[in-house]
Amino acid sequence: MKKLISLIYLVTYSQVFCSSPLALERVANVITSPRQQAVEQLDVIEDILDNSLCKNGVVWRPFGGEEGTIKGLVIHYTVTQTYELTKRAYYNAGVSANYTVNFNGNIFRNVPDGAIAFHAGISAYDEDTSLNRFFIGIEQVHPGYIEKGVKYTGVWNNYGLLSYCSGDDKTLWFKFFKEQYEATGKLVRQLQLKNRICGRLVVTHADVAPGRKVDAGPMFPYRLIFEKYKAGYYPSFDKVEAYIPLLSFLQYEDFLGLLGVYGYDFSLPTRYLKDYEEKIKAYEIEKEAYEKDKEGKVEPKKPRMPNVPKQEGYEKLVLGSFRLHFCSDLKALNTLSSFGSVSELHSKELSDLEKMVILCLSIGYYHYKDEDLGYDMPFRAKLEAFANDPVRKARMEGFISLLK
Repeated sequence: MKKLISLIYLVTYSQVFCSSPLALERVANVITSPRQQAVEQLDVIEDILDNSLCKNGVVWRPFGGEEGTIKGLVIHYTVTQTYELTKRAYYNAGVSANYTVNFNGNIFRNVPDGAIAFHAGISAYDEDTSLNRFFIGIEQVHPGYIEKGVKYTGVWNNYGLLSYCSGDDKTLWFKFFKEQYEATGKLVRQLQLKNRICGRLVVTHADVAPGRKVDAGPMFPYRLIFEKYKAGYYPSFDKVEAYIPLLSFLQYEDFLGLLGVYGYDFSLPTRYLKDYEEKIKAYEIEKEAYEKDKEGKVEPKKPRMPNVPKQEGYEKLVLGSFRLHFCSDLKALNTLSSFGSVSELHSKELSDLEKMVILCLSIGYYHYKDEDLGYDMPFRAKLEAFANDPVRKARMEGFISLLK
């Protein structure tokens, strides 16, 4: 009798649940982790992008050669208003993300495991370049921002605009919905556990493509998802008194060096000089063809001279990315108000407040032991080597003592 009741229940449940269109899309596909109780299980809606619909090549491809070692996660936003428009943008531009999180919290898998999504573009972080090969991309359906004085013609669910005041007086940023950022936080954490990704390597598109990208922007709650789900990493500012003497001893280059140890890449333009040279060759060929054909009846498209990847001034773009990620939480920074304020978004200067954030980030992360993943040992080794370098060791003694 019990077996019969169970069978009836199973058939009824299957008929009701599987009758909805959404349920038919949903595969019995739950992201699991080594420690299941750490974060609740997430249903992920399978919606793999169809390469045949792409208008510009393909939107994803399988790993090739030695590719496939997942090292990190890149958090983005889409600059669209709906998931449907996001998919259309993927197909039109030949880009993609491994996962897309809708504003209502629904999570879609758009690229199969074992494949590369095209989300990071020209990028570098933690001594790696072309990060699509190593980093999972998570897009969030979100319009991003508008410039002040520009009328916004769309409707973002009647959600208001907020001004980002810390170093940026030209832009109005949209907030994120709670359902969305909480789903993103849970997804990030489970992917961290599944792929053994340390918190330092949960980054933003701005972090890996400074100056070229600004997402996920200052309104994404990086601190909140770390405190609630242990997703990524965000520094605590409860030990700043011990760091105050370092503000006098350390030099500007030391603070940039600490950001470099954390993962920020200050040499991206130099790394892509070869790419620039190839673009110049293509430009010269197109230019020659244009000159020969410009007297024809059909006006040819004039080729554009590619931009030179200038190293000079690039550090201010990296600092802008750092500010968007770690210096945009006004509630958290209130603790540091006695150290001044945040500099302009793309300033080469570093205020005492920003220096203190860098110290809290470096020293705090050195001592951070993830309850599931342990210490980030490669970072600890790099930081120790940096601090003990004979060139700076004398002025880093106080810093070194805080690592013990």
